[in-house]
Amino acid sequence: MIAATNKDLMQLVKEGKFREDLYYRLAAMSLTIPSLQKRHDDLKPLADYFLRKWCKRRNRTMSIAPEVYEKMKQYLWPGNVRELKNVIQFSAYLCHGDVITELNLPKNVVGKEAVAPLSYLEGGTLKEIITDTERRVIKSRLEQYGDSFESKKLVAKMLGISLATLYNKAR
Repeated sequence: MIAATNKDLMQLVKEGKFREDLYYRLAAMSLTIPSLQKRHDDLKPLADYFLRKWCKRRNRTMSIAPEVYEKMKQYLWPGNVRELKNVIQFSAYLCHGDVITELNLPKNVVGKEAVAPLSYLEGGTLKEIITDTERRVIKSRLEQYGDSFESKKLVAKMLGISLATLYNKAR
């Protein structure tokens, strides 16, 4: 059996929150891996690996600008390696050229305010969740690329929707 956790199981055993017998069954071989926040040297090879995988599936060739690695080292990575993978994929989708730059990174990674929690965490119907998510994505892209007519045309093209649909959904 292989099991993973981000909790200190021995501490939980001492607090009576985890069964001691189960702990000793699982602890036959224990491996502790520090969080990505403590392994900055792993950021570049992991980011490059995730980008290569993404590019291979889409038959593209891309790279990451050096300043992006520096920005990533400043970020705390609360979601650990899974979050890094998602950030690389997000950035690759936003990138129009062959090099991912700081402009392609999500705002929370570059130090700007993170997006508020999605409505599905607070409840709501599927239609409300979809509408809210679309609005947030459009708002985020418009904040990133600007509010000019040309920027709106670019955002609409990136999202695969018409300019009229962009205006309607943004409302």
